[in-house]
Amino acid sequence: MIIQLTHNQNTYEVDLSKPIDISIPLIEDENQVNCFYAPLFETAPVRMGDFVGSTAEGGAVNFLNVSINPHGNGTHTECVGHIAKSIIVSINV
Repeated sequence: MIIQLTHNQNTYEVDLSKPIDISIPLIEDENQVNCFYAPLFETAPVRMGDFVGSTAEGGAVNFLNVSINPHGNGTHTECVGHIAKSIIVSINV
């Protein structure tokens, strides 16, 4: 689908069937994207008794807990949740 947009007296055509991916992958290293002093994105194997969710540590499977701050780590979507008085956990609601 082609749409036309006009901004400051300039007209632009956009093909909505060909989006551009501007997402940033979450990678655990010192160069990861981070803003507003949010804790860094991190993962850790699930540990329960003798079970460890890491094949690198001898476990049968990789089974990870994930810690993420959706606004401060990686790519995020601006939404009403930034300014609403109530907690909004999805942009689809």
